[in-house]
Amino acid sequence: MSEQAKARQLRRRMIITLVFVLLALIMVIICAVSGAFNFHKGTNVMPDVIGMKEEEAVAAIDKLDATASVSYMHSEEPEGTVISQGVEAGGGVTHNSTVSIVVSMGPEKEEPASAKGQITLPNLVGLSMDLAESTAEQLGVLIVEDGTVNDDYIPYGSVAEQEPEGGTVVKEGSVVKVKLSAGPSVIYYNIYVNCGEGGSVSPAGETISREEGSDVTVYITPNEGYEIDVLIVDGEQVNPLSSYHFLDLQENHSLTVTFKEKATGVMGLIEQIFGQPRHP
Repeated sequence: MSEQAKARQLRRRMIITLVFVLLALIMVIICAVSGAFNFHKGTNVMPDVIGMKEEEAVAAIDKLDATASVSYMHSEEPEGTVISQGVEAGGGVTHNSTVSIVVSMGPEKEEPASAKGQITLPNLVGLSMDLAESTAEQLGVLIVEDGTVNDDYIPYGSVAEQEPEGGTVVKEGSVVKVKLSAGPSVIYYNIYVNCGEGGSVSPAGETISREEGSDVTVYITPNEGYEIDVLIVDGEQVNPLSSYHFLDLQENHSLTVTFKEKATGVMGLIEQIFGQPRHP
């Protein structure tokens, strides 16, 4: 190969390298501007709503981009005022989460003899387990934990479901079953791997399963005397790299790799110096 040809080839490689570096910088800038690196996005500070009127407390929670879960109970506080809140003042409230508040119904009135022993259950959904048990104890019913359920909006450990539901009239001493939130449901995506003879991949196996949003690197290692021949990702042939990165998993992917024996003699020396020869 002439000196001019070698110089042209070197320039091409330098240009390709520069293009990849510029693309990487552009992606970092886009992610920074879009807020992809802001892990605290959507978190607001819970105000102190105890003593507020119900409407004022609900409006304050709405401003946090959250939903108020309101339940009621008798107390010595004026009717219609908030006497308890599920998230303490100063605590974090995430986007679309549920914040429980308990509103006073005023002092309990003397009930007719026919109504004594009857209790109207409040809505316990969104309350912490401690607050739900305290509320149940005052009402004269028993809270029993009945497992967990995934919920994208109810905080982990708070009441996500109850049976009987809020508003149901039950007898004093009745049992109320509750399911606690196990937090948001977890979504998994798969990378389907087809590895030919002459090498291996890591992580090993035909299927790599990871949580949504994960970053996964597949390392490709030829056996001694072999090299990567063809690498196909999601049906598209890419450069035969020794590793491939799947960033921020949002769907299933596939990776297929084949290997070939290394060329020896003159052809092997040519490939080592100039890369794979181009065939007409």
